[in-house]
Amino acid sequence: MVEIVRRLSLTEAAVVTLFGDEPLGAELRGAGVVVVNLGMPTRSLGRATAALERYIARTLPDVIHSHLFRADVVARNALRFARIPLVNTFVNDSYGLVRWRASSLLPAVSLARVLLLDRATAPRVDVFTSNSGTVADSNATALGIDRRTVRVIHRGRDLVRFRASSPSERARLRSELGWSDSRFFIVNVARLISRKNQALLIDALSKGDVPANVDLVLVGDGPDRSLLMAQARRLGVIDRVHFLGTRTDVPEILCAADVFAFPSAYEGFPGALVEAMASQKPIIASDIPVHRETLGSGDGAIFVDGDANAWARALRHLVSDSALASSLAERAFAASSNYGIGAVAAAHDELYVELAGRRR
Repeated sequence: MVEIVRRLSLTEAAVVTLFGDEPLGAELRGAGVVVVNLGMPTRSLGRATAALERYIARTLPDVIHSHLFRADVVARNALRFARIPLVNTFVNDSYGLVRWRASSLLPAVSLARVLLLDRATAPRVDVFTSNSGTVADSNATALGIDRRTVRVIHRGRDLVRFRASSPSERARLRSELGWSDSRFFIVNVARLISRKNQALLIDALSKGDVPANVDLVLVGDGPDRSLLMAQARRLGVIDRVHFLGTRTDVPEILCAADVFAFPSAYEGFPGALVEAMASQKPIIASDIPVHRETLGSGDGAIFVDGDANAWARALRHLVSDSALASSLAERAFAASSNYGIGAVAAAHDELYVELAGRRR
């Protein structure tokens, strides 16, 4: 959202936060964007709705675009009597079958309550945007809304930051990271949470199919870090699994990598996958619809639908076949041109202008 707002040219945006504006408020203000923090002392949706109603009455915006569930519900309620077009955004497969299957009883009950509230207030929205066709289809079905009210605008990246590296640059970056040229590094960039499935990669690494000179690099942090470290120790591969935590040098890490692996169980839109594509890396990914949608075809990656043994075989295949790795990397790189952040911002600009021209 921050990257999009900074690049709007046809419209002017003010970012309104309900409960606080850090850590992104300072970045937005530094880019000249108006940031308004309503500063609710509690997470009461009722109080937040009243505060947003007062803000709308003062400023009379042409369009309101809310992001994520709590803000969506607040905006829907605040605009129930106002003639201002409302846009919501689907960013996750919130009610997909995979999520229901992964939920135990209490989380499933909580998710069902959220779905009822979401479904009851969704008709107040004029247009939904979705970061992928997969997510659009799933959410439209779950909420019982007309699929024609959902516009797919893929999320993007500043592709200039991610680039293919020359052999000399790659050698320099590997030296700076302390990566030996004699080892093969598989990188995953994601939060360390169960649906990102890093446990599957660690399990695969321990299989005999994967050569002993292959290392796994996990970039990101999260609640599953200690569990993943314990798993790597138990399987005897702790010295080959590198936990880098949250990093600001992801483009450089991708440049230095040999392969990008992305075993997520489900995704809204896989931004990390786009970054790997733009870095011209060979990719191994879980075989889910949004991954195939992002890569644009079935030949831009090795898609794995199976357990750790299947992942181990796929990794061995890619490690041992440099011609295949190069071919996959080139095809993935070509597809990355679809996700430039400038085009994404332009699509939002055009939507806002359209909606402002047909206010209710």
